[in-house]
Amino acid sequence: MNGSLVVLYLFLNALGIPPDIKEFNNRKAIQKAIYLAQRLKLNGGEKLDLGYRFGWYTNGPYSPALSDDYYGLAESLRFEETEHEEKILKGPFLDRLTEANRFFKVPVSLEQKGVKLGDWLELLASIDYLVTVGHIDQDNSEEIKQILTKEGKGHLLDHFPEAVRTLKEMGLWEA
Repeated sequence: MNGSLVVLYLFLNALGIPPDIKEFNNRKAIQKAIYLAQRLKLNGGEKLDLGYRFGWYTNGPYSPALSDDYYGLAESLRFEETEHEEKILKGPFLDRLTEANRFFKVPVSLEQKGVKLGDWLELLASIDYLVTVGHIDQDNSEEIKQILTKEGKGHLLDHFPEAVRTLKEMGLWEA
């Protein structure tokens, strides 16, 4: 297993995101979790950048390179490669990911409504992408909602207020 796959595994593990890619919702969760994790900042302002670049795709931010890597990771795990077991994240990286871990879970109130992890992270990542890459003012919720509806994410808009609150709590947006 090459070094970048080990780091991907360690990041996913710290975020509580399983590297299981059998179902589409799981692959979507990995894409959105890594997008969001790369937006996190350490105390000194440095980002947790794994080098993945994202563009807009049907289900929000998407990185073809990340897709290649999580398929490579799954293959390595299938062949029981164990390099990842010898490595650990340390210091501020682990601290920040561990601290952010709680945001990478579906809130209980939404889970009771049947919202899956991939959908929750899709909503968070899509809103954040529109603001940070699309340069839409974070306070212009109507424009963000219109774009999300146009992009086929209208079914997630009931959870928009919770998503905005979460992005602020994560420190990605100004409160």
